[in-house]
Amino acid sequence: MMLFRPLFFLTLLPSLLLAGRGAPADPAGYLAPVIGELGREYPRNRTVNLVFHGHSVPAGYFKTPHVDTLNAYPAQLQRRLKERFPTVVLNSIVTAIGGEDSVRGAARFDRDVLPLRPDVVCIDYALNDRRVGLTAARTAWISMIERAQAAGAKVILLTPTPDARAKLDDPKDLLVQLAAQVRQLAAEHGVALVDSLAAFQAELARGTKLDDLLSQFNHPNTLGHALVATALAEWFPALPPVGVALANPVVPQRADPHLTFHSDGFYYFTATVPGSDRLELRRARTLDGLATAEPQTIWPKHATGPMGPRISAPELHFIKGKWYVYFAAGGAEKETVGNTRIYVLENSAANPLDGEWTARGELKTKAESFALDATTFEHRGTRYLAWAQKDPKISGNTNLYLAKMDSPTSITGAQVMISKPEFPREPIRYWINEGPAVLVRNGRVWLTYSAAGPGADYGLGLLSADEKSDLLAPASWTKSPTPVFTTNEANGVFGPGHNSFTTASDGRTDLLVYHARSHRDIQGDPRHDPNRHTRIQPFTWRADGSPDFGVPVGK
Repeated sequence: MMLFRPLFFLTLLPSLLLAGRGAPADPAGYLAPVIGELGREYPRNRTVNLVFHGHSVPAGYFKTPHVDTLNAYPAQLQRRLKERFPTVVLNSIVTAIGGEDSVRGAARFDRDVLPLRPDVVCIDYALNDRRVGLTAARTAWISMIERAQAAGAKVILLTPTPDARAKLDDPKDLLVQLAAQVRQLAAEHGVALVDSLAAFQAELARGTKLDDLLSQFNHPNTLGHALVATALAEWFPALPPVGVALANPVVPQRADPHLTFHSDGFYYFTATVPGSDRLELRRARTLDGLATAEPQTIWPKHATGPMGPRISAPELHFIKGKWYVYFAAGGAEKETVGNTRIYVLENSAANPLDGEWTARGELKTKAESFALDATTFEHRGTRYLAWAQKDPKISGNTNLYLAKMDSPTSITGAQVMISKPEFPREPIRYWINEGPAVLVRNGRVWLTYSAAGPGADYGLGLLSADEKSDLLAPASWTKSPTPVFTTNEANGVFGPGHNSFTTASDGRTDLLVYHARSHRDIQGDPRHDPNRHTRIQPFTWRADGSPDFGVPVGK
């Protein structure tokens, strides 16, 4: 029986990775959104699907024709993850077929894998790809990777487990070359890599014999499968203790904040900047990191025409594989607030700080009047736009409207008013309902909004509707008669409002992101004071299912 030469292999590995056009995914963040779902508790949890696509090894073949499903690495991983995440409903789904290569696996990928709605797809075909060769295997693997990513799944590529007949100390051996190609593909596509071959080699270096890891010449035994399961489990670290302690304000002089935690493990932040003359975007791995993350200007104001002055209230949304920024701006030739409208930018790059932002023009509403503060959300298969707009036919400044969207850049059908300033705290200084933000939880659609002029009286109101109701029927919405989040003088937080929602990286802790001032008295027009600072704090839920935002926290 042949022996491995570990030092040669481990020396070769870095050069193989460096030859690629990138690097494999970062274990610290690649699966963060999935891990967040694994850690959720009832009633917020959902089923998480791990799909294992490949040949006889993930299928559980030990000594052919015996299949030991419960000791194969997919089942071993499932048991480990259930110990680590006891509240998750976790499906370990094996679509592997004994004797299959990647060409045949790619041919049935759309039929057998994607309908399962996988959160993670593990691909393990290299052992059998010796029959199709490097070129055909590469094409098939790329096809599966790209289709899984397009479906929103995370991808883990596995190098082959050993075959006792292969010369694994020979770089010309086809199995060694296929393993190198898998590493290369992980680097090129920025996906996760589980180097099964390296795990076996490390175990052999500790003195274990290959016969003790195999049930037959090309199939691992329980101990061999455990090596693969251990390497896979490293991509699913346990969640840290729940808790968010931030130094507020998190980002000074940034108003109308919008923060989203994306599937790549980054927080993306945008907000109104002092001077309202550009759109900025920054990202960070942690909430605290937002303060020092380098902001990048993605769009300057136009010197002429639309999208000139008063660029404000940007929101970043990821819709069907593209990034969109919704924001408000006026016209450069008409320095009047009344010509403010909603506009949209689009970027198809995976990282919105890369690629090119393209102006998609004005998002037309059904009225030609002052409009701003657009947000979008999807509910029960329908995408909606919520925004603030003035109705010239009635008194007041802005009301809240809702409409269905037929594309990320347009609405369709009727737009309906779901709220207007009416309660005593709302028409102070200005008659304003603005800045909608949406959460769907506990059987209801919750929509926060801001009211009153932008001073210490500014605060959050709350609307809600049954999640099964017609959201375009105004009668579906119930409005809280009192504000739900207001100035806290004792903590030195004044005029909290224009919020967005996101979650902490644990996937469980809900976060309220808002702006506020640290002082009550303002010189001049509050709209022109730059000292609205972005603040972030966790919130909880009451027994009746409604959000409990608490009070604005101090520093």
